[in-house]
Amino acid sequence: MPLVIQVYHVASLQGLGAMPVVPNGSLVWVDTLRTFFEFDEHSAAPIDGITVVAAKVRGKFVRSLLASRHWSLQSTWHLNAQTGDDQNDGATSATAVATVAELQRRWADGRALGRIRVLVESDTDEALDINFRVTGAVEPYSYVRFQGVPKVVHSGIVTGYEPYNSAAGTRGTISDATQPNIWALSAGRVIRFRRLLPELAEADLVAEAFVIREENETSAWISQPVVPNADGGAYGVGAETFGHPAVGDTYEILELPRFGSSCFVRSGTSYLELQYVAMGAPNVDHVAVFQAEGAIRSCVLSDYDTGVPGQMQLVNCYVQRNCRSQYAGQTAVYGGVLNFGCSSKPGRMDLQRTVVRNGAVRSYDSGYVMVKDWACIFDAPHLLEIHSHARAQLLGRLWGTEISSNEISVSAQGAVSYDVSILPLLVEPTVEISLGGEILTYSQFAALQNYVNPMNGAAMVADT
Repeated sequence: MPLVIQVYHVASLQGLGAMPVVPNGSLVWVDTLRTFFEFDEHSAAPIDGITVVAAKVRGKFVRSLLASRHWSLQSTWHLNAQTGDDQNDGATSATAVATVAELQRRWADGRALGRIRVLVESDTDEALDINFRVTGAVEPYSYVRFQGVPKVVHSGIVTGYEPYNSAAGTRGTISDATQPNIWALSAGRVIRFRRLLPELAEADLVAEAFVIREENETSAWISQPVVPNADGGAYGVGAETFGHPAVGDTYEILELPRFGSSCFVRSGTSYLELQYVAMGAPNVDHVAVFQAEGAIRSCVLSDYDTGVPGQMQLVNCYVQRNCRSQYAGQTAVYGGVLNFGCSSKPGRMDLQRTVVRNGAVRSYDSGYVMVKDWACIFDAPHLLEIHSHARAQLLGRLWGTEISSNEISVSAQGAVSYDVSILPLLVEPTVEISLGGEILTYSQFAALQNYVNPMNGAAMVADT
């Protein structure tokens, strides 16, 4: 006798819960979600109202794991934990979905086509936990981007700006003499600079940076301003440019929407972008793990830790705690702020115009660090620590102040190579370099330009 499955149709989950008794195993199509629910008289699954719905009389309706292709073709989504509803289509701000979990269910086949942008409109306690694979069937460069919609919490006019100068050992500062005592409240937030050009009807975006700390009541120390890409930061990170605000530019201080503590992206072939979002509550001790390839732009990260081999790019990001490149992962850092140091163990980390605070640049266990242009380190025991069998390459100046011990420390079998054109490497004339326990002053090393400790192989040599 052939198996007969009854198929029904309702407009929404409310209609599903109101259905009369149907035969066990019946399928019900729900319009709002564009998927089937199966009636199961004996299901023990907990009722959550979105994947498992209580039947009117007995049993439960259990959502299918299959997703409609309709959702994989939608290129823009709106996510709002405060006003959204997981039955919405997510196509507009007024019809936003409420959770990342629902987005994952809409992409349940694990495949999204083209360039997918998710506009994050509110804070959420939910962790960003997704599993997807992007294909290039529609666009040659496909990605999924979670892009926050930041709030402007303060604005003003630039009355003074001093750029970074590695030769002089000075850091970048911004001033607004008309509004004192605003910078202490802005630390750790994005600062966006705009300039009114004659040919434009509105102010043009010049660059973005992070406020690091208040210098005095009218000025603040900021990170290197970075010019965002024209499309909001999709590709072309290798051609990233750095900008400078000017006196008379307007500036805005931005508050970013915040996710829960972690980011798990379970795919090795996808391209993920995060932009204008924060991960985790401030000052909470936890690790946010990124397991994907992609770019993270103008975000606040409580922690950064590569999870699997792959390449990630941090562009103008503020990492509140340790920034690590592990498990053969590769991380390129453009601008931004890395608090409590950074390390490669055994992955690779490239730094370009990056501020590192309260900790050194470190490399362990065959790790590799490259400094391009410059990187500056403040308030740390060392500028650079290279441990056994690790490497560093200095193509730009590594400089800083408030360093409490040896400026460069290389353990046995560790090595640093450098471009001779960047000598002097450091501003302070009292620099000491420790090579496998052998201490050289900067003057001694500058006279040699190459040194290998014969006892243990620790080396610092010029590139040839």
